[in-house]
Amino acid sequence: MITPYIFYRIFRIKYFLFFCFDIFYSKADNVMYNIIELLCFDTLSTFMSSIFSFACSFYILTLTGSASLFGTYLGAIAMIETLALPLIGTFIDRVAHKRLLMIGQSISTGILLLLFAFTENIPMIFMTMIVLVFVDMIVSSIVSSNLQLISEEYLEKLNSYRQIVTSASGILSPILGGLLVAILSIQNIALINSVTEFLCLLLLPLLTFKNAGVVQQQQTFFQNFKSGFKYIARFNNLKAITVTAAFVNFLITAIMIGVPFMILQQLHLTSKHLGLFEIIFSGSVLASGLFFSIYTLKNHYKRYISTSITILAFVLVAFGLAPMFQEQLWLSFGIIAFATIVAEFAVNLNNIPLQILLQKEVEERYKTRVFALLGSLSMRLRTAALVFFGFVIPLHTTLAFVISGVVLLWVLLYFRKRYAENTSIFE
Repeated sequence: MITPYIFYRIFRIKYFLFFCFDIFYSKADNVMYNIIELLCFDTLSTFMSSIFSFACSFYILTLTGSASLFGTYLGAIAMIETLALPLIGTFIDRVAHKRLLMIGQSISTGILLLLFAFTENIPMIFMTMIVLVFVDMIVSSIVSSNLQLISEEYLEKLNSYRQIVTSASGILSPILGGLLVAILSIQNIALINSVTEFLCLLLLPLLTFKNAGVVQQQQTFFQNFKSGFKYIARFNNLKAITVTAAFVNFLITAIMIGVPFMILQQLHLTSKHLGLFEIIFSGSVLASGLFFSIYTLKNHYKRYISTSITILAFVLVAFGLAPMFQEQLWLSFGIIAFATIVAEFAVNLNNIPLQILLQKEVEERYKTRVFALLGSLSMRLRTAALVFFGFVIPLHTTLAFVISGVVLLWVLLYFRKRYAENTSIFE
C-alpha cells in the first residue's frame, strides 16, 4: 500500500530527476544551437566566397581571353595563401577573435560593395579577391582553434559536419560559379556575396570565441611565428602527426594528376568517362562525410589513422594496376571507380581523427598558430606534389602509383612507432 509519505517521496525524487534532466537538456540544447550557428556562419562565409572566387576567375578568362592572365590570377591567390597563413596565425592570437572577425566581415562587405560600383575592372577584382582570401584564412584559422570551446562534447560530430560542408563547397562552387557567371554580371554576384558576408556579421554576436591574451603580449610578432614551429618540434606525438599528415597529403595528390591522365591518355577513354569519374569522386566525398557524421569517431584515434593509411596505400597500388588491363576497359575503369570510392572514405577516416587530436590536445595559446602553420604546410606540399606528379606520372604511371603506395606503408610504420596512443600529444 502506498502511503501519503511514500507518495510524497516518489514525487520529490521524480521532481528532482525532471529538474536534472531539464538542466542537462538545456545545456545540450545550447551547445547544439552554438554548433548550428557556427556551421551557418562557416558555410555562409567560406562557401559563397568559394563560389565568388571561381566566378571571378571564370569572368577574367571570359572577359580577356588571356590564359596567362588567368594563370597569373590563380597563381597570385595561391601564393598569397601560402605565404600569409603562418603570419596570420601569429597575428590572430594577439587580438580578441570575435572583434577580429567582425572587422574582417565588415571589410569584406565593404570591398564587395565597392566592386558592385565598378564595371569590368580587373584590378578591382584582383584587390577584392586578395581581401577575401585574407578574411577567409582568418575565419578558417579562428573557427578551427575554437571548435573545442564551442562544441564541447560534440567535437567529433562537428568535425564530421564541417567535413561535409568543405566537401560540398569544393564540389558545388565551380558548378554554381559557372552558372552565376552565365546568368548574372560580376557586379550582381559581388552584391549577393556582400549580403552573405553581412549575414555572417549579424551571426557573430551569437557565437562564443576566445578573448585576446591567450599568448604572452610581450612576445614580438616574429617571436610568436617562430614559437609555433618550436612548439610542433618539441613534442614527439605532435611531430609524428605533422609528418604523417604531410606525407599522406603529398602522396594522395597523385590521384588528382594520375587518374585524369590515365583515363584520357592511357586508356583512351572519352571525356564522358572523365565526367563519370568526377561524379563518382564528388559523390564519394559527400557520402563519406555523411557516413562519418552518423558514425562518430571516438577514442582509438591511432587505430583509425593507421587503418586509413593502410587502405590508402593499397588504393594507390590499385590505381597503378588499372592501366595493365587496357584490353578490358570496363575492368580498368571499374578498378578506378572502386578505388576512388574507397580512397575518399579512407581520407576522411584519416583527416577527422587528426583534426580531433589537434583540437583536443594542443594548448589554447598555441592552437591558432599550429593550425595556421599546418594549413600553410599543406598548401605548399600540395603545390609541390602537383608539380612533382605532373612530371613523374607521364613517365610511368604504374610505377609512380605503386611506389607512392609503398612509401605510404613506410609512413604507416613511422606513425605507429613514433605516436604513443596512451600518452598525451605532448609526450
